[in-house]
Amino acid sequence: AANLIKSELDKFADWILSYVPEPIKKTVKEAADKRVERLKERIKRLHEEVEDRFTPKEQQTALKGCLNSFRCKQSLEKHSECCGNHEAVGIEMPKIDKDGNLPHIKFKNYNRKMRVPFVVYADFESFTENIDTCSPDGSKSFTKQYQKHKPSGFCYLIKCFDGDISPPELV
Repeated sequence: AANLIKSELDKFADWILSYVPEPIKKTVKEAADKRVERLKERIKRLHEEVEDRFTPKEQQTALKGCLNSFRCKQSLEKHSECCGNHEAVGIEMPKIDKDGNLPHIKFKNYNRKMRVPFVVYADFESFTENIDTCSPDGSKSFTKQYQKHKPSGFCYLIKCFDGDISPPELV
């Protein structure tokens, strides 16, 4: 089982890295190799955290390519109906500009930042379904709805600056 998990983690890490632009890979090849190993370790730890949320281990089931876990087969089957009908979503990285410059982020007013002891990381998942609509009246302002979002799951992690006060727990 450990070799299967390692194999799946390697595939997942390779899939993520396939979206890193080639010039970035070439300019930092040695550092990239170290980063790849660190990324694989992070993914492995994430998988272990998700896996450890549920006890006993015998009741745990998971979908391939999906971070959702289920305690019973009925929940897994219900989720599989939605999740299995959709393809994996790809990551779109920022493009290198026409002058060959790497993308970067600029911050302003960083002196106004506020230090806080807690941070909340949240992820909400939903599937989009196309909806039928009629043609709007072009003489008036309108919003054209063309998709409906069906919630499929959420996860959040509350992290404290000091793990002794509030140990991180994936919820």
